[in-house]
Amino acid sequence: MVQDTLTDQWIERRMVGDVIHYKMHVQIAPDLTTHMGYEAKFNDKTWVPYTVVSIDGDENDQRLQPGAEKLLKAGTIVGKPIAWVKVLYVDPWTQIRISKNIDGTPQYVMQSRLSDDGNTLCGHVLTPSGKLLIDKAFQRESD
Repeated sequence: MVQDTLTDQWIERRMVGDVIHYKMHVQIAPDLTTHMGYEAKFNDKTWVPYTVVSIDGDENDQRLQPGAEKLLKAGTIVGKPIAWVKVLYVDPWTQIRISKNIDGTPQYVMQSRLSDDGNTLCGHVLTPSGKLLIDKAFQRESD
């Protein structure tokens, strides 16, 4: 499993009908935060872009640059996708996101599971070969 070196991370998820509106905010360091998101129809066969909306900090920071060994091989560039995604609806508490790199190669699969009380979201990220890469939980702050 990868050591999590992020300073902070938070998400906003809204389901409207059969569409998920997803925003991810990743604070890599106190002076560097990325804001990304996508909208996807559940169980649709169309790949949608997971796009970088903005970056707080130096957009040329080395940590945002592309690299074959990085999870985000294409890098992190405002207005550009970091990946293509599809989202599968399993039940009201469980979704699975399939992700591929911009070049079409597999990136990861993530299962998200919301607790019965709706206050904890657990995410499990697997590599294309099935190795557990990230395992974390998010706590609800507000509606």
